[in-house]
Amino acid sequence: MNPEGISILLVEDEEDDVIVTKRAFEESSMNPQLYVASDGLDALQQLGIEDGIPAEEHKTPQLILLDLNMDRMDGFEFLQILRSNEMFKSIPVIVLSSSDRQNDVNRAYEVGANNYIVKPVDVHDFKRVISAVEDYWFVTSKIPKAKRTISS
Repeated sequence: MNPEGISILLVEDEEDDVIVTKRAFEESSMNPQLYVASDGLDALQQLGIEDGIPAEEHKTPQLILLDLNMDRMDGFEFLQILRSNEMFKSIPVIVLSSSDRQNDVNRAYEVGANNYIVKPVDVHDFKRVISAVEDYWFVTSKIPKAKRTISS
């Protein structure tokens, strides 16, 4: 059940991480609408950004969960393009990466990440992280209302 119409875009190329993330959200009390993009380029296409310009028929998720190390377009490049577009500047972006390198953390914040979480290896710990993300961003915090939602 998704009573509040919460939509999240997961940008992740590792199928196992996609499955675990989906399960974690399915088991949560909010069960948001979760859209998946396999890399930064796929995410831009789902958001309707062509040549840096968003198409009006696509809509905006309320939150983006972003991996960094992906083929075709990595998370850093995606985030730079996203943040350069006025329509997407205020969407919270949480980096979920296996990298705990300080350089990656610093760079992610420099290009516009709102949060950086190192992916736990243990599935139960990962589910707790997803629950905490949901709790913080959709219960504790106020986030901008989506102007658009992703078309399926």
